[in-house]
Amino acid sequence: MRLRCGEQSFDRETGLPNADYLARRVSQELVRAAQSQGALAIVICKLDNLPELRSGADTRRAERLVTRTAEALRAHLREFDVLARSAEDEFAALLPDP
Repeated sequence: MRLRCGEQSFDRETGLPNADYLARRVSQELVRAAQSQGALAIVICKLDNLPELRSGADTRRAERLVTRTAEALRAHLREFDVLARSAEDEFAALLPDP
């Protein structure tokens, strides 16, 4: 489920930016990288079988999996990296040059 706040979009379950926000940031960072001859990376983390887990009897377990995964990924990123929930079962991290 998504919650829109003005121009920015955030995921209600994790509080992370969503795919729309990530797309805007990727565009900005591509321009910045081209101007400074820098680089960036995008890392995708997909949670296999999440839809099946959600459709089962233990939906709280699926919610915990999503929130704990988001927390674990965020803990290993730099302050200026962008972690987003790009799909129901997917996270994406934008890793620009500092």
